[in-house]
Amino acid sequence: MRINVLIRHSFFVFAFILFFIPPVYSEDSAEEIIRELDARYYYPQNRGLRRLSVRIEWQQLDTVTDSGRYLKNPDVEFNWETTAAGALGNFQISGKSFEISDARKRDLKKILINYRDVMVPQTLQERVSGYQGEVKFSRNQKKLIQFVPKDPENNIQKYEFYADLERGYLPKLNIRQSNFPREVKSEIRYVQKEGKWLVAESRSQFRLGEVDYNETTQYAYSQVNGFWLLSKMTQTVRSEDKTVQSFIFRFHDYRIN
Repeated sequence: MRINVLIRHSFFVFAFILFFIPPVYSEDSAEEIIRELDARYYYPQNRGLRRLSVRIEWQQLDTVTDSGRYLKNPDVEFNWETTAAGALGNFQISGKSFEISDARKRDLKKILINYRDVMVPQTLQERVSGYQGEVKFSRNQKKLIQFVPKDPENNIQKYEFYADLERGYLPKLNIRQSNFPREVKSEIRYVQKEGKWLVAESRSQFRLGEVDYNETTQYAYSQVNGFWLLSKMTQTVRSEDKTVQSFIFRFHDYRIN
């Protein structure tokens, strides 16, 4: 199963859906709106987080035997440290890693790299720093903001943010990219922590070849030393009412700053 292709887009989805839009905007530019969004989203690094390490237990659905069982993958450790230009962090396979073949380690890391931005998301300004923004549609409290890359070789060819200013958040977004899947459409549900928004659930649709897929990712948070950080994440990909892949991640033993 092309696991990396199926989940590659989730890295982008999580990074671009964690925003809160203030109740009223003047006719600002897309870039000005993005700055306002960053000011209202819960970024732990903007609240004093400088370093983070966490042990991750993760399970993967057994799709070979259709048993419905989840198989335990080796524990991994995620390490992150802030830098002036932002950081994504990295994963290291821990536990009895000496029992894992090099080929298996490479396969696991190809999966995990898609989740680097889930732990400590980059700011929206960092994400779109290489893009040109434009407000494409504005009517009452509804706005459509579009970003296209300044470099035509960039894999992400277009972001579309749909803003409902009356409700105060982005209910959905679309991503267009040169790699597969070409287009990902997502709808978002949020949870509020300390007056700011975090993603509670994302539901995405995309197509590979002639097959349509639906992905649901759910996020749970707990407070660690004053920071709201991930405690559990579940991601499931389905096609034609059949589960084709599913992961469960649990986060333990945070060490911060």
